[in-house]
Amino acid sequence: QDSQIRSAGFTDSEVLFLLSQLKGFLFNLAQGSMENSICFSKDIFKCSHDEFKQLVLKCPAILCYPVPILKERLEGFMKEGISLEQIKMTPTVLELTPQIVQYRIKKLSMLGWNLKNENLESLSGTKKEFEENYGKIQVSKARPLFNPVAPLKIEE
Repeated sequence: QDSQIRSAGFTDSEVLFLLSQLKGFLFNLAQGSMENSICFSKDIFKCSHDEFKQLVLKCPAILCYPVPILKERLEGFMKEGISLEQIKMTPTVLELTPQIVQYRIKKLSMLGWNLKNENLESLSGTKKEFEENYGKIQVSKARPLFNPVAPLKIEE
């Protein structure tokens, strides 16, 4: 598998990083699956080779998912109103199933979270990381920030 990654243009240190991140996935890779995923991802994200490398370094799992799974996840994001640019900024959201994404979006939107204006970092991560972030967002929405220099609103 590391020869497939090397042939995709990654340096030795990048290959070692990717292999350490992909531990359990490596044995599930079919010979042509990685090449297909690479071609599909480059095409769909319309990115240069260097941009694609950065995408993979942020989310190594892109190399492991077969094209049908990548398609399904991207279509799920599009249905939710998430742009390819947003996904490129936070590719780790591709590790989430469409059901998880829908659940998290619904939960965040109840707090007034706007998909179009927000970074997708709030969506990504493990269940525990998401719940922690959700809790922080919930607390920040619940209490208004007090600015001691701002004039007080006094009703007359």
